[in-house]
Amino acid sequence: MGLFDRLKFAFMSDDDKVKLAGNPNTPKDILIKLCKYDYDNNKVIEAVASNPSTPKEALVEGLVETIMHKKKSVRESAIQAISKAPNDAPFRIPLALRLVELLRTCDWYRSIDIVRALGIMRSRIASDTICSLVGIALRELDTYVYEEASYSLEGEIIKIDTDTDSLPMMPSQLFSAFLNNAVRALHAIGDPDAKDTLKSVLRNEHTKNLRWVAKSALDKIEKGKDK
Repeated sequence: MGLFDRLKFAFMSDDDKVKLAGNPNTPKDILIKLCKYDYDNNKVIEAVASNPSTPKEALVEGLVETIMHKKKSVRESAIQAISKAPNDAPFRIPLALRLVELLRTCDWYRSIDIVRALGIMRSRIASDTICSLVGIALRELDTYVYEEASYSLEGEIIKIDTDTDSLPMMPSQLFSAFLNNAVRALHAIGDPDAKDTLKSVLRNEHTKNLRWVAKSALDKIEKGKDK
């Protein structure tokens, strides 16, 4: 976005930006710009994501950038936009594919928000990858607990790429945040192939706080319907 466009948007009220983002008659070039402008403004992101006229390619790239942003408030904007957009919104499948690509190239502890987004989209195409990362996280959790201070992930105190505006996260916090999001995502997806992974969470002595949601996910899968 050029300087003139930035100044033009800067002088618009938040209400006007939301109306522009949500209006199906807004020119596509403006909607494309809105996909990357004011991405920490929840209402604008939600409106442009729910607008059927928004080009899905631009929206997918904007949402990926937002989900991977360093500010937690910006990542929350993307999560809210995805959750409030229609279930048949055309951007959902290509966004899921892009996020699964990212999952396969990053360490499990850098994918906390990606997993959360895929859970909201209930994307079956993400299930196997999430299960694989859960397996790795559980093995590393056991290593961390048993070896205590001798084990570290890039050092005992970590700032992961998606949390640099937050307090540094201890490894135990990372395990908890990732596994919580991953198990909830598998619950939302309801893929029968995730049963073994969910059972491994139930069996692990260090994941007691996740047992109720893992059990709920298993019940949902076995009954073939939402609980």
